[in-house]
Amino acid sequence: MVVRRYILGAVVDSEKNYVDALKRILEQYEKPLSEMEPKLLSERKLRMVFYRIKEILQCHSMLQIALASRVSEWDSVEMIGDVFVASFSKSMVLDAYSEYVNNFSTAVGILKKTCATKPAFLEFLKLCQESSPDRITLYGLMMKPIQRFPQFILLLQDMLKNTIKGHPDRLPLQMALTELEMLAEKLNERKKDADQRCEIKQIAKAMNERYLNKLLSSGNRYLIRTDDMLETVYNDRGEIIKTKERRLFMLNDVLMCATVHVRSSHESSSIVTGQKYLLKWSVPLGHVEVIEYGSNDGQGENCRFPPQHSSENIVVNAKPRIRLVLALLGIRQRMYILEKIPLAEKKR
Repeated sequence: MVVRRYILGAVVDSEKNYVDALKRILEQYEKPLSEMEPKLLSERKLRMVFYRIKEILQCHSMLQIALASRVSEWDSVEMIGDVFVASFSKSMVLDAYSEYVNNFSTAVGILKKTCATKPAFLEFLKLCQESSPDRITLYGLMMKPIQRFPQFILLLQDMLKNTIKGHPDRLPLQMALTELEMLAEKLNERKKDADQRCEIKQIAKAMNERYLNKLLSSGNRYLIRTDDMLETVYNDRGEIIKTKERRLFMLNDVLMCATVHVRSSHESSSIVTGQKYLLKWSVPLGHVEVIEYGSNDGQGENCRFPPQHSSENIVVNAKPRIRLVLALLGIRQRMYILEKIPLAEKKR
């Protein structure tokens, strides 16, 4: 009983800190930005950056009231699971959180771009951070809704561990945990989807070809991984023609190879302000075959390149002892060996 009361206090304190963080976003950032002249963020961007925070705050203000009521009657009731079931089974909670999560990458992108283009906005964020007692950034505050459900789950798991069998709060706690875990899983999936769509948009924006930009921006494509590679080009006699650094983008349906052009604010400056990609080639993943090498089948690790095919081959060393072989039909006969660049050797 003592431990359960202690955990209840932790839940109440945690919720109070979370509600205070949401209020800080609105009062210290959203309100001043909407009132200042000239505006650092347009009305449209303000809505996108602080999208759905008011609705999330409303949900948790109601939960805070319910928790306070339960604390006042704890000695006679000793239940908390039902409060969470009632609060988080409402469709408005999932709607508000899912839309917030889906919009999160867009909101952060607007903040980053505005910081890079408007020094006054960056100065405003710094002043707000320095004036706060914990010096947490706006980004840190905006991450709290994404982290909230895992925090609740840990607290309720502790409460359940300290609730004996037959206690009236045990079943409601189990139901509350199931509800929260389902919500957390759905939010993680939606955040992953939103992040992947945002990454695809960023790549599409940085690509030099209109057709490819349009191709990337359409459909349900998502980015699986990106790797910096060293491309060595051989002729049909096994002689090295050239060696270049490349970046590979593996999407769910295509593999793309590009050259990275880094833009700096000054030619002598090392401050990176953006990247542009020059597409070298792309191929559908359906044309990719994974081949292990280094075994006793005659394909030793010392082979400079695999046996010739009737079409061009691109060989990617994604991992030691693994090569991805891509057949590109209708292109001149050449061989490309792409090896992953060790982190220590990457250009800074």
